[in-house]
Amino acid sequence: MKKSTLNFFIDALLFFSLCAIIGIGLLIKYTLPSGQDRWAIYGNNHEFLFLNMDRHQWGDIHFAVSIVMIMLLILHIVLHWQFVSTVFRRLVNHSPIKLLTGTVFGFIAIILIAFPFFITPTQVEGGQHLQHTKHLTSIKTEIEHRENLPVQNKSSNHSISEESNQAEHQHRYEINGQMTLAEVSRKYDVPINIIKTQLKLESANANERLGRLKKQYGFTMSEIEDIISNYHQKQ
Repeated sequence: MKKSTLNFFIDALLFFSLCAIIGIGLLIKYTLPSGQDRWAIYGNNHEFLFLNMDRHQWGDIHFAVSIVMIMLLILHIVLHWQFVSTVFRRLVNHSPIKLLTGTVFGFIAIILIAFPFFITPTQVEGGQHLQHTKHLTSIKTEIEHRENLPVQNKSSNHSISEESNQAEHQHRYEINGQMTLAEVSRKYDVPINIIKTQLKLESANANERLGRLKKQYGFTMSEIEDIISNYHQKQ
């Protein structure tokens, strides 16, 4: 195969890879929204699928296509290395500057690729869950206060109780496929063995992401939310 023909095919694959990365990114962002966005847009946490795959599975495909594109880009540079080196020599005439420039380029490339392996993410509590908990606490405090008064307004108490029950039923917990069983257990204060038993995940790794476990065992995020809700209602 002629070098010009090979370059054409590599460039075409690079172009289609880039288009796929953009398209899948838009799919994940707008068509298959996260749990928090589903609550904001649709008022529920139902799963959204495309071609029988959720946003986390499409995220795996997005990552795989990105790797393919990087490999094609490296191959593209290798095939055009003579052109790249010629232009570089024209731009940078002095040898010490050439060495310094090449070192800086290589250092920046390594940092941009490897930094995810050297950082520690910050864990924060779910904002909506925290606001909801404060709201329920204020309602329950009001009920307890009225129960301690010598004269009660029963209709008012009934209204507050209904509001509390309605808030309990309307609330769903913020759980997504990027979380692990251990993270859900810590975040919502539910023993991990209860979650694993009710989902029949006794042999599952507690540090495996829910998206992968869901694909393997066939449960839904709503089932986990129900387990959490039922557990706290019994306490």
